[in-house]
Amino acid sequence: MMIARDEYLYIYSTDMLDVDPRSLSARIAEAVEDVAEVITVEVTDTGWRIDLAYEGTAIGRYVLIEALKCLKQYGCTRLTTLDNGRHRRTLPDWLGRVGLT
Repeated sequence: MMIARDEYLYIYSTDMLDVDPRSLSARIAEAVEDVAEVITVEVTDTGWRIDLAYEGTAIGRYVLIEALKCLKQYGCTRLTTLDNGRHRRTLPDWLGRVGLT
């Protein structure tokens, strides 16, 4: 599916997960498949990054919450940061703000 790319969610982490971050990105993609798409998955020796694109700020909260649920399920910690272009916060900060703690 082609998404108009006018809004983004960037996820960065130095968490060393028990699974390949590509599996996490596939799970996030599945969770938001109708409204967003994973556009970047990068894994390095020091961490990983997943970028999502979606159309419009109205859908941004949904994309953020679904990504947060997946990150929490995969055991990500405070070493994970999410940036939606307006706010850059650690995973625990975002979880608290949206009531997923």
